[in-house]
Amino acid sequence: MKRLVSIIVWLLLSLNLAFSSPQVAACNDAANATATATLTAVANLTWYIYGYQITSNGATVASGGVNATITNLLGAATMNISVAAGVLGTEDEKIVMFPVPIPASGVNTAVVISIPAIGTGNTHASCALFGELR
Repeated sequence: MKRLVSIIVWLLLSLNLAFSSPQVAACNDAANATATATLTAVANLTWYIYGYQITSNGATVASGGVNATITNLLGAATMNISVAAGVLGTEDEKIVMFPVPIPASGVNTAVVISIPAIGTGNTHASCALFGELR
């Protein structure tokens, strides 16, 4: 029985499943400034991203939107955030959860989500990444 338990523990450790737990990286609220959240690189481990959240309100003048990006993933991730006219009551929120976690582009690599400045009059933009180290 001890041998079986040892084999199971070894298997879990080799797959990095024994001590892995979900992590969240969130940015501070930004007013017409770049908002960035980072899952910091960890030696010998890889981030697997489950999803992200982006919230913002409008700007003085509506636009076609701005592009938020997630960098250092296998494959690029860019998403458009609409920008409505008026800064009050025009909240835009995107919560996206991937059906399968997307790995970082390599071991010991930080994953970053970034939203550029939304526009003049913008008073709120924030973002978060949900991931796990393996």
